[in-house]
Amino acid sequence: MKRGPALEVALAMIVVLASVLFFGSLAIHAREKARLATCQSTVKMTAWALRAYAHDWDDCLPPAGMVAEVQRRYVHKSGNYIERCPDDHTRQETSYAMPEVWSGRKFGPLEHRRGVIVLYKADHGVPAYRHGGGINVAYVDGRARWRAEETLPREAITRGTDPDPDAPQGKPQR
Repeated sequence: MKRGPALEVALAMIVVLASVLFFGSLAIHAREKARLATCQSTVKMTAWALRAYAHDWDDCLPPAGMVAEVQRRYVHKSGNYIERCPDDHTRQETSYAMPEVWSGRKFGPLEHRRGVIVLYKADHGVPAYRHGGGINVAYVDGRARWRAEETLPREAITRGTDPDPDAPQGKPQR
C-alpha cells in the first residue's frame, strides 16, 4: 500500500501538535515553579530585612503596616518587583504582610521560639494561598517555606504561629 505525501504531512502535523501540547504544559509548570521560587526568595529577603529593622530599632519589630517601607529601606533593590509576588496582580503596595500580633514587639524573645511566623504572602493583609493552593511564609529564624493550605490554616498564620513548623509541606495543586 502506497502512502501519499498528504498522509505524511498530516502525520507530521499531528506529531508537531502533540509535542507542542506536551512540552507547552512542561513550560507552564516550570514557569509556575519559577514564580513560586521568586516569591519565596522575596519572602526570605523581607524576613531578613525585618531582622535588620529590629537590630536598628532597639530590638523591636516594625508596626505590621510597615512591611513595604522595611523592604524599601533594607532590601536595596531598585524597581517595584522586590515588593511584590510575581503572581500578585492587585494594586496593593506590597504582596506580603506581618501578623498583627508581632507588631512593634521585641524581637529577642521570639528569636528562639519555633514556629513563629513573621511574614506571609497576603492580599490586603489576608493570607493568600495563591501558589498551587499554598502560601509562602517566613519564620523568625529566617527560614522561608511553602505550605499547603491544609497543613497551615489561615487562622494559624494570622496568630503568627505554625503549630507544626516541621510538618511536610503538602503537594501543590495543579
